[in-house]
Amino acid sequence: MGSILVGSRKVGRSKVEGRRSAGGWGRALRASSRNVAAWSRTVETNYIVGMMHSMTKMLVLACMVLGPTIGTASTLSVVDPDRPVPSVVAGPGPDDRAAADDLCIYLSKISGREIAVTAAPAPVGMVIHVGADEFVEAQAPEIADLRGDGFVIRCVEAEGRHHLVLAGPQTASSQWAIERFLIDHCGVRWLMPHPKHGEIVPSKQRITIPASLSERHEPDYIGRANCGMYMFARNRKYLRLGPRGGSFGSHEIQRMFSTDEFAAHPEWFAFFKGKRQWWTYGNGWQICTTNPGTVEHAVDYVDRYFKKHPDAVVASVGQNDGSGWCECDTCKAFINSFDPPYTTTERWFHWVNEVAREVAKKHSGRWVEAMAYASTSQPPRFRLEDNVAITKTFVLDSEFDLAEQWMKVCRSVNLYSYMYGNSFMGFRHYPDAAQEFLQWGHGKLGAIAHVTECGGDWAFDGPKYHYLQALHWDVDADMDAVMRDYCADSYGGAAAPMGAFWDRLEQVYERRAPTPYGEKRKRWLFYQWVTWAMNSYVQPNDEFVPYSMDDVAFLDDRIDEAERLASGDGASVQFRVSLVADAWRYYRTMVKSFLEYYRLPVEAQPSSGAEAEASLGLARQIAALRADRRVHDGKMMRHRQLNRRRAGRAYWSWGEALTIFSHERALIEAHCSAYSAHRSGADGTEAALAFWRALPETDVLHPHARTQVALLIQPDPPDLLANGDFERGSTEGWEIVSGTANLTTQGARSGTALSCPSSQVTIRQRVPVTPGARYRLTAWGRYVGASLDWAVPMEAILEFYGGSRRIWSEPTRITWRTTQPDTGWQRLAATYEAPPGCDSVVINLKRRSSGKHLWDDVSFKCTDSGPAVVHGSLIDTFDGAGFDGSAWIETTDHSNDPQPPKVRDGWIRFEGAQQHPLTSTARFDDLFRYEGADRYRLRFRVAMPDGVSDAQTTWSLGIKSGTGTISISESGMFWYVLFPSAKRAVPMVSAYCFQGGARTAGPAFDIDDLPRPATDLWITMHFDPKTVTIHASADGYDESESSFVGSYDHGITDLTADGPVYLKLGDGNCRLDEISLLRPDGGGATDKMGDGTSTPDETRRLFMEGVTE
Repeated sequence: MGSILVGSRKVGRSKVEGRRSAGGWGRALRASSRNVAAWSRTVETNYIVGMMHSMTKMLVLACMVLGPTIGTASTLSVVDPDRPVPSVVAGPGPDDRAAADDLCIYLSKISGREIAVTAAPAPVGMVIHVGADEFVEAQAPEIADLRGDGFVIRCVEAEGRHHLVLAGPQTASSQWAIERFLIDHCGVRWLMPHPKHGEIVPSKQRITIPASLSERHEPDYIGRANCGMYMFARNRKYLRLGPRGGSFGSHEIQRMFSTDEFAAHPEWFAFFKGKRQWWTYGNGWQICTTNPGTVEHAVDYVDRYFKKHPDAVVASVGQNDGSGWCECDTCKAFINSFDPPYTTTERWFHWVNEVAREVAKKHSGRWVEAMAYASTSQPPRFRLEDNVAITKTFVLDSEFDLAEQWMKVCRSVNLYSYMYGNSFMGFRHYPDAAQEFLQWGHGKLGAIAHVTECGGDWAFDGPKYHYLQALHWDVDADMDAVMRDYCADSYGGAAAPMGAFWDRLEQVYERRAPTPYGEKRKRWLFYQWVTWAMNSYVQPNDEFVPYSMDDVAFLDDRIDEAERLASGDGASVQFRVSLVADAWRYYRTMVKSFLEYYRLPVEAQPSSGAEAEASLGLARQIAALRADRRVHDGKMMRHRQLNRRRAGRAYWSWGEALTIFSHERALIEAHCSAYSAHRSGADGTEAALAFWRALPETDVLHPHARTQVALLIQPDPPDLLANGDFERGSTEGWEIVSGTANLTTQGARSGTALSCPSSQVTIRQRVPVTPGARYRLTAWGRYVGASLDWAVPMEAILEFYGGSRRIWSEPTRITWRTTQPDTGWQRLAATYEAPPGCDSVVINLKRRSSGKHLWDDVSFKCTDSGPAVVHGSLIDTFDGAGFDGSAWIETTDHSNDPQPPKVRDGWIRFEGAQQHPLTSTARFDDLFRYEGADRYRLRFRVAMPDGVSDAQTTWSLGIKSGTGTISISESGMFWYVLFPSAKRAVPMVSAYCFQGGARTAGPAFDIDDLPRPATDLWITMHFDPKTVTIHASADGYDESESSFVGSYDHGITDLTADGPVYLKLGDGNCRLDEISLLRPDGGGATDKMGDGTSTPDETRRLFMEGVTE
């Protein structure tokens, strides 16, 4: 088994506090005998799970010489300024050529000389063979016996010259070979997917290698899927450093049985809920496993797959995610024909066996794979066919034993882990635990594949990508050496403090306490417990429990030290240190919130001025913590291509189960209100109002001052809930989502209460809300029956929606701190600000564990109506120092690396993907409602950037639902404005209209009646129930016939099908002078812009007058 990074690891060290001895599976592996499994292109059928090959980790065969000897030099020059450049020749496959091109690009960067792939070697100079060409097959025939996609790096003397072989038996081998050569012998490093700071390419005129160089690299894991963290090679087919997924762990049924199959053979699909079921995404439906047509189709699918992928060792037939198993009469009869009846595992793997038997007839030595997952996790009573491999998922402690039980019925048991990443808020660093897990899989199970869902941000999970690749190729790799190299490469002079930083984070991970379903091998339960999980046994905020304030201080000091040391290094080192520093300072606000504030009670009743000031001080501390979080969150968001999880629209869904955020908001309001109450009582309401009104904008409590002023003026706002006190004699207003509930007067807090006698009870109510407004939820609850000690307490969760679309914002969950009935009535209270784009909130009251409980006196009140927004009207001339935050919000789900918008000299300047898109705060849900003079009109002046003449200049804008980036998945329309360029003589407006994801119209119009070159466009659009009309001019807004561009039917019948509709300013490289969207006559603004006679300056004046009268 070959090493991709480092040599064998020493055992018995104890770098990480509180962990078991590092010997573990490493000692067991070395103490046991290893069998050899030879892997060729055709994959021998004698592969047996648990068998292990005994090939040496890395063979440097100094004495091996192939062909005639030329001289006695100990080193050879690959590139030398005094010699010809090497000839780089590629093997026969396109992947060989892509790898060869990749090699040449980096050799050229390093040496400063032009090196390119050639069809045939030059007469003189070294020849580098990338891929198995005829020379390689003749001189190194043993590559056919390499395991999986292994490779060799070898110097060969033949035909009177030196050759360097970088090749292996599979299409991917060439890529891994050139990368390993560039890393080990040229000093190249790939650290993260950043175009400027993500790689290290040294500059040197000479590149030399040992004349005796002969390395053999073979992966311990043939399948190495690294889902969710991607650092692509240049051809974007492969990922850097060797991840390769193949077909292990795939929900393949959704691809195997799709649209065409459902149309032609609905009987192939699972029957439940009264009909055959199918939808596009493979979650919640399966196939009819008793229909013989499904077996025939699967066999044909696998056959076609192997023909298309000749290097593939496995084809997946894995079931879909979730449930949805067939309940047709035939399936029921089949299940019940066995005694006891077949389990889900048995019905499923009976079908897999049928497929595998047929596949074996044509593809001897290849595997058919399916997942052992969720309802198919338990092994069956029968043995699987010899060519069936399973991929076992690991979430709960019991699944490690299940994996070993699978070995009794299956020859190949493989690993599927969840090494997130994106199911946590912060750092999860565990190289030693990952190594022991992979050693166990490789040594005990004989696993040949490891699939992991990682999906992390590079700021939090960068090392994980590197040490997982090292372990996939060599499970005994020295993790200390891997981390030392990673830190030295990434952080330069700051390597020592950054290494200590990562080591301390590993110590924090190892301190996690045992939990229900996670006691025996908790180190390997990388998924325990995720911050979105709300199971009855998962306590909120579990992620923060292992930390201490000593950890926070230590990590702070290491980051500070690293930044000081990095200041003497180059920009790339400083960037990589700051990337982690910003992530830590963002995350530390959550850790500190949990450690210092989460256990504080929400109630505050100061009895003296000193106590009131203390309350105010505590509120200010927490508000400052939240402000600090926003600052470092903003810094993280500057690098969205590296922090894609954070940049995603649904980022906060990963932390939905956390309660620290609601507690922060509740504490701030409670202590601010306590101060207000004491100040009002001591000095009068006017004095309290004066205090809050006088707070400067620089005060972290300034955003909360508005709420306090509103509450002092109206201390008890009206309740927005219907029947929140349950006094109407029914549950009117509430939906009982799960469980049972009824009214009772026995034990009620006041009058009548809602009694929930069963477990898992959820009630909810939807309430209209306004974006930017603040609301206070209060709910009183009481336990009547006892719960298990580890049960989750009673809770409330708020879900914000824009139409039917969930809008993710800072987590809203709040819970009690007890599950004991002797605590009496307890209050849940929290404050929320409705996020941009929402129009309603669903209030959920829940208890997930067993035991009777009561709800009473629930209220939801608006404590602050928020900033005034006039819907249906927007005007902006961009005359300020920056964009107007009351008119626009920055879109937060952009995947590139944008900066805040730049406003200068009365223009907002778009600079491609380097600027945040903007979304209006005003809604335009009724855009198509009006006709004639009442209809909506969009006007904007857009111009090419200064100094640009022939480059392609474009800009996009749209009127669509949602507050995210412009997307075809949302209803509405958008346009591209294209200016003249070297390829285009005249400007063009290209329109795109969508409803429910389907395109309804898409015309394009040349604007060819303007003076040339047309570098400044004044565009007007009108909207009515069926039509969009466009006018354009070069010197002011003009709606005359001479400026008519075109009109089209938009085809949209339900503009708000996906929620509220907003004006969006998208990507581009242009300047925008002004924009308005309103109804000039019907909307109240005076229209003075339609005569086409005004100059540009006069038009600006009329623009302003028209919107202010």
